[in-house]
Amino acid sequence: MEKTVKNPEEEQRARSREIRQSEDLLLALREVINNVNQFGDMPPAELTTMILLRRMIEEKGYAGPTELKKSLKLSTPAVSRMLHTLENKGYLTRNTSKEDHRFVMVGITPKGEECLSKEITLFRDLFMKTARRMGTQKMLVFLDCINDFTGILREEIRKT
Repeated sequence: MEKTVKNPEEEQRARSREIRQSEDLLLALREVINNVNQFGDMPPAELTTMILLRRMIEEKGYAGPTELKKSLKLSTPAVSRMLHTLENKGYLTRNTSKEDHRFVMVGITPKGEECLSKEITLFRDLFMKTARRMGTQKMLVFLDCINDFTGILREEIRKT
């Protein structure tokens, strides 16, 4: 089989294009993150934690720091600090099992539910305005692409 030899100038242009595309992606992701960080009242890390807690409780009937650590992909101390912050704000409660003191169940307080619902409503409204401007079909394709991208990126990071 013959090996095709690329022109060094073509290879350089291809590398430059790849670098430019990587930079464009990083800049676009940073802009999205910055825009989301400025929107709403609850910091994004707290909002993410509250959403995951609520989903865990709805799906499993309970949520604990260990499950949250796995979902957030954070260290035990980081999860502990986040839970402490949310507990101090009155958004959640932590109860230790009487049978096994190592088992902690986390619950969302009415104040936490109210704040979470308010934030979700703000983001839903923003999402719907964006979807209307983009068009429903384009938004659905975008969501599929971003989910695929995130999954593949996660796999590639695990390989390194």
